[in-house]
Amino acid sequence: MKKLVAIIMMTLGLTIGLSFGTPLANASSWHSGTPGFLYNKRYRPNNSTKEPMMWGNKTHFHIDYTQDRPNAVHPTWKYSHHVYTIRSTTYWITSSGHKEVSEYFFVKVKRINSKKIFTRIGQSEKLSQKPNYYLKYTMYCY
Repeated sequence: MKKLVAIIMMTLGLTIGLSFGTPLANASSWHSGTPGFLYNKRYRPNNSTKEPMMWGNKTHFHIDYTQDRPNAVHPTWKYSHHVYTIRSTTYWITSSGHKEVSEYFFVKVKRINSKKIFTRIGQSEKLSQKPNYYLKYTMYCY
């Protein structure tokens, strides 16, 4: 009987100890900067010069698809279900020289291989609002 109680106490103690002692990692939390596979690489769909071009380094992320796009700054990213979501803020400079937040810019990137990615480009006016993805491209590194 004492052995049975001892075994039950050890099992209960190990179960409780392991459940509280193991830290949980959140792999889909937001990280600052740009994902490492985009560092110092340029991507363009079908090697066309008229289509968007995307590039980044450790602290900046750029995608050009229109002439009147304001600068996207302060990128953050997260990785979830094999897709990188890159979020950045776009600012307009007012006539008085102040920065004004106009919208939030989102790019979803799925890495196919080292030379090919699939992207979805979107925006939203509020950070809490679900972005409207309106452009899709398969891009190639050149």
